[in-house]
Amino acid sequence: MHVSYKAFLRSTAVFGLCALLLVVMTACGDDDPVNGMDDPEGELAVSVTSIDFGEVDEGESASEDFTIENTGDADLEGSVALAAGSDNFEITSGEGSFNLSAGASQTITVTYTPSSVDPHDGTVSISHDGSNQSPVDVALEGEGIGIPGPPDRPQD
Repeated sequence: MHVSYKAFLRSTAVFGLCALLLVVMTACGDDDPVNGMDDPEGELAVSVTSIDFGEVDEGESASEDFTIENTGDADLEGSVALAAGSDNFEITSGEGSFNLSAGASQTITVTYTPSSVDPHDGTVSISHDGSNQSPVDVALEGEGIGIPGPPDRPQD
């Protein structure tokens, strides 16, 4: 009986090379090395990193909008909330859970109502299941100012 080892060695070498290629493609971040494509993922883009409301009279309100958008190629789920300590700020539109399809966006409205004549700060926190960093924070700041009283009357 005669056995050919050349054919066995060639097929083993080809199999080993294919296995090595598969491992390298997977290690390099390719989720689907057979088709050469990554799995679709959502990705969050936020139109601002901070909002400065400036000076606002104590007891009055000012509102600002910003946009969150799914720039990925799959659905994106998450939630929008104020961080602890953001007492003078309120999310008046867009708070809570969201589900954005690829390319979709949502407007978030934040209102600042200073309760004292002081500077205030806060944070909107956006957590999500996308491929980029989560949570994404938007810094908030504003300054409560006093309402000027009547002008001094000249002394007689």
